[in-house]
Amino acid sequence: NQPNQIEHWYHLLSKIISDCKSVRHILVMLNPYAGPRRARHTYSTKVKAMLERAQHKITYIEIDDQFNADEALDNFEGDFDSIEGLVIIGGDGSVINVINGLIRYLTKENRTRLDIEHDLP
Repeated sequence: NQPNQIEHWYHLLSKIISDCKSVRHILVMLNPYAGPRRARHTYSTKVKAMLERAQHKITYIEIDDQFNADEALDNFEGDFDSIEGLVIIGGDGSVINVINGLIRYLTKENRTRLDIEHDLP
């Protein structure tokens, strides 16, 4: 929520992206209603431009309370195996929602039980 915190994350993401020399397929999951509700603006003015300069392929999905990460991943029609990076833009709840959704999706896709005794592939 703090401008200096957002700027810090922007510079960190910029460095990570500039260090990637080859073209990558990046999945962006964004909750436009999280925090101060500036996520869509931040993505379109800063993050998207950064990814496009690096010539990365971008798959963009918006999530919210009505369309959560589980539904987004279940409806994902692309090649999930081709995705090499993930950018989550939102608040703490959005990040947790996406991580839990990814774990459930990978568990279902790989037919792996989700418990402490069995690691995900």
